[in-house]
Amino acid sequence: MYKCLLGTFLLVSLGMIQILAQGEEAAQGEEAAQDEEAAQDEEAAQGEEAAQDEEAAQDEKAIVILASPHVLPGERAYLTLLLANAPDVAVAQLDHWLEFPKGKLVYVNSRLGIAADLAKAVLNVEIQDKPASGTAEEGTVVLHLSIKSERPIPDGPLVEVSFNVANVQPQTIVFAHRWEALNTEGEEISDIVSTDGQLEVTHQLPDAPPGIFSCFFYMH
Repeated sequence: MYKCLLGTFLLVSLGMIQILAQGEEAAQGEEAAQDEEAAQDEEAAQGEEAAQDEEAAQDEKAIVILASPHVLPGERAYLTLLLANAPDVAVAQLDHWLEFPKGKLVYVNSRLGIAADLAKAVLNVEIQDKPASGTAEEGTVVLHLSIKSERPIPDGPLVEVSFNVANVQPQTIVFAHRWEALNTEGEEISDIVSTDGQLEVTHQLPDAPPGIFSCFFYMH
């Protein structure tokens, strides 16, 4: 009888130990899950903070925008360069190099926008042909636009460039773009951002009328 009681006691004890072990394992698993969730929340918060810091840094930089309307094949297109200054940055000279496919676009002319004109800026234009290559079978043209002033250039349109578009199929024509900027002291400005411009050739024009920047340009 004592042996039966002892055996029963041992079985009950082993069962309790197993239950306690399972409870401890579950608690450890729940604690690990909470730690992982907290780590994920911290990582997400750090990512959001980094994104906000990057956005704030972008806001502190001057921006050059390349804007162009949609255009029909065979029609004339206009590419507008606009400047948005950063605080405490006095842009006085901008050099732009625009590269485009010579078989799809033909350069016509360039004229200063009101922002550059108000700064009494001078525009110089140079054109250079580049031969065909593996990446540009038809060859390209590099258009160098040099805008120079002795005073800071305010926000607004810098230059409007016009092109004749070939009778091509609807497509997006990309203007590879690089630039250099100087302040009124002749020092290089590094805090300036921009992107490549795009011209949308399409058979269907949007409802908004093209050439919305026309009133910002003087005739020269």
